[in-house]
Amino acid sequence: MLFADDDIVFHEEGVRSVLRELQDDPGLALVLGIAVDEGGRLRKPYPSRTLRLSRWNSGKAATYEIMLRREAFARAGVRFDERFGAGVDPHYLGDEYILIADGIRAGLQCRFLPVVMAMHPTVSSGAGWGTERDARARAAIFGRVFGPTAVIARLAFVARSPRRFGSPGLSLRFVLDRFCPGRRHRPPAEEEPAAPAQVDRRQHHRQPGPRAPGQRPRADQRGHHDPASVADQGQPAPAQRSDVERRPDRAGHRAGEDRRGDRGRGEVAR
Repeated sequence: MLFADDDIVFHEEGVRSVLRELQDDPGLALVLGIAVDEGGRLRKPYPSRTLRLSRWNSGKAATYEIMLRREAFARAGVRFDERFGAGVDPHYLGDEYILIADGIRAGLQCRFLPVVMAMHPTVSSGAGWGTERDARARAAIFGRVFGPTAVIARLAFVARSPRRFGSPGLSLRFVLDRFCPGRRHRPPAEEEPAAPAQVDRRQHHRQPGPRAPGQRPRADQRGHHDPASVADQGQPAPAQRSDVERRPDRAGHRAGEDRRGDRGRGEVAR
């Protein structure tokens, strides 16, 4: 399988050489080749001999430099990590390197072959050296590939070219992966419905609504008639006993008992 784009021109002879390498070695799952620019110049430094790929020497891989045996990757359950690559923000590159690293981790044999496979223009979507965006993306790629040992891998990456990120401060942040997380858009919070008003049932009385002619006045829960309703029908409003009259306090009972007791004692004395 080859990976192409509208700005890629494949070299037929180089593609045939890579295909022959895969056919001659059934255990080989992926071959990484060479690419040139529109002037025929190498796009980057390449080894001059055939190499077995590892996580330490395949970080510069580009999609158009790869030919792989699809069924081998399918059997191993290895596929592109869609969180990385062109069009993904902020990790806009590195999907090819992660694919190779995952394949190697799964036991697949991957090899570099010094054969020109394709031409790609000089301008590339992966060009962004010296920017914080690029340093952030590459730090995440190393974290994905190396896991807990990513700090060592990033340090080795910077040591090979100290001026790669333009400033010592950015290089240090890359090694330590210390970047301010990007602000994410938060959807507006849904408005919660207002809580119903608490009604004090001991003090609140429902106001009577309009009644049809001839309708008898309604009584409340304690049997009291609405005076206004009675007056509307031309009848005198019944007197309502107060709560004090209907429910004399216990102190009043005791006082009455004391008075009756005093009278009783007086009568006995007399």
